[in-house]
Amino acid sequence: MRVDYVIIGAGMAGTVLRRFLKNDRTVLLDPSPGGYKIGESIIPEHFHHPELQALLPEVQKLPSYSAKWGTTFVSGDSVASFPLPANCTEVAMHVAREELEPLMHRVWDTPIVRERVVEVDVARKIVRTDANTYEVAEQIIDCSGPAMVVARALRDVRELWPVYARWAYFDIEAIDDARFREDIRLSGRRYLRYDAVHGQVLEGDEEDGWQPSKTTLLTQVEPGVWSWQIPLHGEKLLSFGIVSRHGKVTEERFQAWVEASRGRQYTLRARPRDKASNYDRVHVRDHFACVAGRAATMDYILLADAYAFADPVYSVGTGLAVNKAIELAGLLNDGGWTEARCARYNAEYERLVDRAIRAFDAWYTGDLFALPSSTREVQHNFLVGSAFQVGIATHYGEVLLDASLPDPDLAGRAGVPSSAAPVTERVRGLLGLEETEELAGWQLTGAYPALPGVQLRWRHQHKPELTVHIAPSDRMTQYYRRVSGLALSFMNLFDGPYPLGDEGRALFDALERRVRVEGPSWQQLSGV
Repeated sequence: MRVDYVIIGAGMAGTVLRRFLKNDRTVLLDPSPGGYKIGESIIPEHFHHPELQALLPEVQKLPSYSAKWGTTFVSGDSVASFPLPANCTEVAMHVAREELEPLMHRVWDTPIVRERVVEVDVARKIVRTDANTYEVAEQIIDCSGPAMVVARALRDVRELWPVYARWAYFDIEAIDDARFREDIRLSGRRYLRYDAVHGQVLEGDEEDGWQPSKTTLLTQVEPGVWSWQIPLHGEKLLSFGIVSRHGKVTEERFQAWVEASRGRQYTLRARPRDKASNYDRVHVRDHFACVAGRAATMDYILLADAYAFADPVYSVGTGLAVNKAIELAGLLNDGGWTEARCARYNAEYERLVDRAIRAFDAWYTGDLFALPSSTREVQHNFLVGSAFQVGIATHYGEVLLDASLPDPDLAGRAGVPSSAAPVTERVRGLLGLEETEELAGWQLTGAYPALPGVQLRWRHQHKPELTVHIAPSDRMTQYYRRVSGLALSFMNLFDGPYPLGDEGRALFDALERRVRVEGPSWQQLSGV
């Protein structure tokens, strides 16, 4: 059978790609769609697109649905919480994937061919299943997740690092969020709340209505070991997992670490291990942090986890899968796959993996865990706190941006509302820059709305990535320069001050001149 595209896997990535890809000669293969998967914490970025948002009323009726107000990270001496803005609480949730994906298939009437892939011949662009042989005219698109069907067929998979996981489910008998707050006080941990994406500390404390039982709770048990806690079924069931870089998680270790890292807001009861359901068994997965050698060629495209499954720390996997699928569909719908697009795709996925590795290493490193926060106090212009808190805020904000729809052109082709897109092109216009043009030797890589103001991200050949914040000066208490009623500041590195130097000062000189020329427009933009 000759087709244009074969999509392998009807999980999040494959389902969304099939929905948005405007091609009737496409086959979506999956022998058992809608099966059990981990990945129960859903970020708002997952529902950016109106077609995803339209599913929300039905999603919220699913038995496993629980409200999600944000994410809480806990280390030995610090607690960093990341509340969602009020307008985002409707688009984030804890929900079972084995309920969410079948709902999407049903509402969208997804045409899934229930066949199992048994052979992939990339060189000849042939996919054989247990029932048919498909000759592919365009690309084989792998959305098989950690199975990495195409990369494994090419024997082009390497392990990023040894990592081991064990998880199970517990009944929640009672919730008392005051006990979580009391535990923070008794332990002497420092508590701060952050807006990760916009890079600022939020006012208020843990007693102003914030409920940790409505968050994804991620805790460093010890260096190289962390736990996740995700409430499901209206906060009656807890998904509890342990991930370690130090060898297999035995049952004995699992039980000890559960007790050590359990959120004190929960009173838990162990469920039977009779395997009556996926909630009544212990799940184990080892050596799952892998990456393929190449994300795409003119013959195949690896999407999301089918290219790299690095670590489940930040709970952004489904958002990344959904939005990268929408982006890819936009490319294929608009002129198809080209050598230039393939090269950019590979470069972008390599960048994503590099940034994810840095984020995971910051989470796992013993330095951030072991050193007293009093000796690593960090002032970040907008981020204030311990090294752990600032590092987590920095990296968490980055992976959230990675899981969004970053390209306004692709977003428009896929029907994404303009309010969801970055403001990169508008900033380029105000700066008088072409896409490849530099400003004082710096390349603008992105611009994003902030509260208040706008953040500009710059790349330089000899410097770390620099984030510049432009905001109304009457809204900022700290800044580097002031021009036309606007404050220009920069964010330090999470482990020390930014080495601004002559190159950085030259960038600010150029920014100051150009902001002065377009002052009213910058004021309008920074008031977003």
